[in-house]
Amino acid sequence: MKNSESAMTVRMLLAVMSMAFGILLSGMVAAQPDSGQSGVNYETIAKAAAAGDPVQQYNYGVMHETGQGVQQSMAKAVEWYTKSAAQGYENAQYNLGVMYLRGLGVEKNVPQAIGWFEKAAAQQNLSAIEALQVLKKQQQQ
Repeated sequence: MKNSESAMTVRMLLAVMSMAFGILLSGMVAAQPDSGQSGVNYETIAKAAAAGDPVQQYNYGVMHETGQGVQQSMAKAVEWYTKSAAQGYENAQYNLGVMYLRGLGVEKNVPQAIGWFEKAAAQQNLSAIEALQVLKKQQQQ
């Protein structure tokens, strides 16, 4: 294969990966709270979140993002993810990065998103690591 063909193949592959990641990012939301239970007690999560439990603050953020057990509110989701993320909870840091990247509940802010992805990636959050790799590739194009 000639160098020009190789370069074109690499560019096409990067473009496809970039589009795929864009589609992935557009659907990046937590589907369920981290409780691991199908019978989630929303009131218990809300009380524990208010008491400062970072996992339950994250779960309460998911509830607000998805409208599970509460009225859907992206701004409230960001509020609860921020509380959890400030305590170092990696899933909240990642979700907060997605919210900033997509402008959900906050004004879109890519540098802020990258900052949250970096914090989550420092804790080996694989989704955050992947997000940073794709964003870096997009910036290089």
